[in-house]
Amino acid sequence: MLVFEGTYDAKAALAVVDEALRTSPPALGLLLDLSASASLRDRSSDDLRGVATFLSSRRAMFGSRLATVGLSDLAYGLLRMVTVFASEHGIENEAFRSRDEAVAWLCGAPGDQDRAPA
Repeated sequence: MLVFEGTYDAKAALAVVDEALRTSPPALGLLLDLSASASLRDRSSDDLRGVATFLSSRRAMFGSRLATVGLSDLAYGLLRMVTVFASEHGIENEAFRSRDEAVAWLCGAPGDQDRAPA
């Protein structure tokens, strides 16, 4: 699980993701918690599409399963955009409003879509 807080540069955040995947590949999938991110709200749709493209090139490193967490309506909506873009690249993914929900989904079987969206 990677937690992003406060403000940060998008390229630096991608470098953190890349390093984490190379050194400690997650067993069940990748969880990105952006609940405390102040930078997410400033990302454009092109930025979000770029994140999905970046992750798609590394999807084998996290089992092609991605869970994202955003608390505010804006953050959750932006992460829903990421789910669309990531799905276009073959990444099974969901956006959540709580870390517990995201972890539970990642612990479920791949392809398990039984949860109701938040």
